[in-house]
Amino acid sequence: MNEDYKKARDRFLAFALAGADLLIETDQKLMITDLIGASKSILGDNPKTWFGRSLWEAFCLTDKAVVRRLGDRITQLGRLPSLCLTLDGFDHNDPSHKTIFGKKVDLGGTIMPSIPDRIFFSLKVQNTNLAEDAQRDEVTGLLDFEGFKALTQSSLTSEDGQAPSEMKLVRLKGLSETLDVLSEGDTKVLMGEIGAVLRSNAAGAAAAGQLSEDSFSILPDEKSGGVDDERLAQELKAVASAMGLNSDLFVPEIGNLDLKTANLDEGDLARALSFVLNDFCRTGSSPVSTLQDGFKQALALTVQSLDSLKQMIEEQRFTLFYQPVIKLKGRAVHHYEALLRFKDGRNPFDTIRLSEQLGLAQELDLAILKMALDTMQVRMDLRVAVNMSGSSVQSESFRHRMMALIGKEHGLNQRLMFELTESSAIDDMDGAAKFLETLRKKGFEVALDDFGAGASAYSYLRRFDMDYVKIDGQFLGEARNNKRQRALIQSICHLCKSLGTEVIAEMIEDEATAVMCISMGMEFGQGYLFGKPEPEHTIALPTSGSARRASGLVG
Repeated sequence: MNEDYKKARDRFLAFALAGADLLIETDQKLMITDLIGASKSILGDNPKTWFGRSLWEAFCLTDKAVVRRLGDRITQLGRLPSLCLTLDGFDHNDPSHKTIFGKKVDLGGTIMPSIPDRIFFSLKVQNTNLAEDAQRDEVTGLLDFEGFKALTQSSLTSEDGQAPSEMKLVRLKGLSETLDVLSEGDTKVLMGEIGAVLRSNAAGAAAAGQLSEDSFSILPDEKSGGVDDERLAQELKAVASAMGLNSDLFVPEIGNLDLKTANLDEGDLARALSFVLNDFCRTGSSPVSTLQDGFKQALALTVQSLDSLKQMIEEQRFTLFYQPVIKLKGRAVHHYEALLRFKDGRNPFDTIRLSEQLGLAQELDLAILKMALDTMQVRMDLRVAVNMSGSSVQSESFRHRMMALIGKEHGLNQRLMFELTESSAIDDMDGAAKFLETLRKKGFEVALDDFGAGASAYSYLRRFDMDYVKIDGQFLGEARNNKRQRALIQSICHLCKSLGTEVIAEMIEDEATAVMCISMGMEFGQGYLFGKPEPEHTIALPTSGSARRASGLVG
């Protein structure tokens, strides 16, 4: 070989390896033909054992379908911008061999006109840990609604000058009905392929999300010229055909949103994104074409919602239903939780969240407390737990007004309890802690609601003294078939007992769950197995005089 040619070749190899850990050559079918670089530490064993094997074998299950599509993608574009993918979790050739499988990598690719039968890839291992990545669905590799919204907002506010200019909103009309008739295995295959199509067209194979069952969105890979709507629709329809399904079972409908942010600050941008994505999930189409229009409509909707919610609270257009909380051993009723219900049928959880966002949580909490107190004056046999929002308890005004309400009736502390919810984060932890301690010193018991549903529960338990901790129903439900989840809940029960805190299990719907809760040391339970929420006038009176104590307790 000519010495100058050899030096030139080595120079180009050095340039390539300066920006990558591994160079991979494949044929048009993505079968590996050559490897250069840190192949042993990345792929394990002798690199030649990978010759003739598919490139996608090196990647995790969620990313295999994405990699399989890269041949066609590179042929169309000539070059593939870097994709963020994850290597497989073990060494296929020698499981005992220590490799860096399971790590995130950046994978880029290109073709050379002078070598048309080969595709060239560069692979660079990222320094970040896989656990630090955003939570993605195990089957599709897609972000959920909140994850995609957060990624979009982060991309638009980054200072690297690479903010995306548009978003694709994709609805697969008929997908829900299709999934209803497929087996579990076929459902996973179909959703995996849909995820692969969307991710292979998204920036870095990462900027793709599933917003609802049949609504999706991507930030297109603009470095490769964006995404053609018709081609994307054909790729999605081809997924059904490849599975032997009628290609018309679900029809792709694709819309475009201009992401130019103009003068929107970070808060306005968040409101605009929430409005557009939520509305798209509800209606299947976006009523706006730009984020600026989305912000204007979000603002108008906010003003309208604020007026409507204020009027609803002032006129008390809601009622309270009461659900029993029982002692698991013996099944006697310990107390009832007051649950919000709206006369116009609106969703209680969504309305409570809206009240927190609009600054009306305090008014709603006080209105609910007043209604519960009115009921307790009529039903002296009831012991009732009332919810308090985290945004309310850190307000000095709320604390004064609440204490004024509950200080009017003698002996109320034996019949009234409070549940602290974490749907809104508490910033003033010291003020909230002092208030909760004041309640407990006056004899009112306090519970921490929905433990396990959010990220704040452990910090609340560390800072606040609680009489009860309520284990979130979904968290508990997963423990039925998940040994690790059971171990986590059991550790929470042990922790609570050491703190002198009782545990209440939520959403118990069958006897097997009740038995499991008892075995883990839980004292109390709540759920349809013991009783559904009912209006106060339908709750049975105590059956004997002994059941009705002077304190008004039942159970």
